[in-house]
Amino acid sequence: MENNLKIIKKEFKELKGQHVLINNTVLRFIAIAEDKYDYLYILWDGKNIKYHTICEQIIPLKNKIDEQHYDSIIHTSRYNHLDSFDFMLPNDEEKEIVKKFALKQRKDVIKSIPDDINVLSEFCWDFN
Repeated sequence: MENNLKIIKKEFKELKGQHVLINNTVLRFIAIAEDKYDYLYILWDGKNIKYHTICEQIIPLKNKIDEQHYDSIIHTSRYNHLDSFDFMLPNDEEKEIVKKFALKQRKDVIKSIPDDINVLSEFCWDFN
């Protein structure tokens, strides 16, 4: 299993924060973990965490699809993902409200991880 850990850590370092394709679904790669059976990808759909075994292949999209299309995925995610607060708002008061909400969402997501899952990396909430 040690070799698998090296592989998943390297993969996370290269792809963290990027949108990837897994099981025909585009998700954001935000962390890695392990449970008693396997190493896991922790992916984010904008509202919920998704756990996938490393036996499933993730396909990077950045630099694999047209840059304009990848940028469109990021643009849409910035407005729709509950953890996002880096978009244009008309005034500072609204920006602060959205930022507080997004930061609370991030904390709540991390707290929601079951006790039997051991997170092996930092969470990457950046859009890459």
